[in-house]
Amino acid sequence: MAPTVSKLTKRPLSSQTKEILYKLNTYFKDLNDKDMSSVVTSVQLVATSTGIPLSTVKKVLLEGKYALEDGGKFISPKKTRCRKITIVIDDFDKAVIRRILHNFHITDKQVPTMKILHEKLKAEINYPGAITSLRKEVSLLGFKWGR
Repeated sequence: MAPTVSKLTKRPLSSQTKEILYKLNTYFKDLNDKDMSSVVTSVQLVATSTGIPLSTVKKVLLEGKYALEDGGKFISPKKTRCRKITIVIDDFDKAVIRRILHNFHITDKQVPTMKILHEKLKAEINYPGAITSLRKEVSLLGFKWGR
């Protein structure tokens, strides 16, 4: 299920906030059951008392209904973390990259771009990395870019 996002803050609601909304709904539902003359539903009371839109409260209650049936908990979205994938390139492959870069000017008579270099390395030495990884390796070899 997609994370429930508050329209006011544009941020996903945490599991604690969802749990509080669910408990508020049960509390207001009990009050409405005792007082039959109430026109306002418990969901509307939760939305007006917390300032969270009615549609968001309904989504949280639906999620809570399914989550608490299975004995589970509310789930809050996890932070996405950047993973650093390291590609190990040995000295032989570094020498091949250096040789190909130097040969661009001599034999091909063209200015090397990362895209062309990446395609050529994939063909010659079966380079496993992406263009950005190649850019890091080329800069570590001492090559610089000019405009």
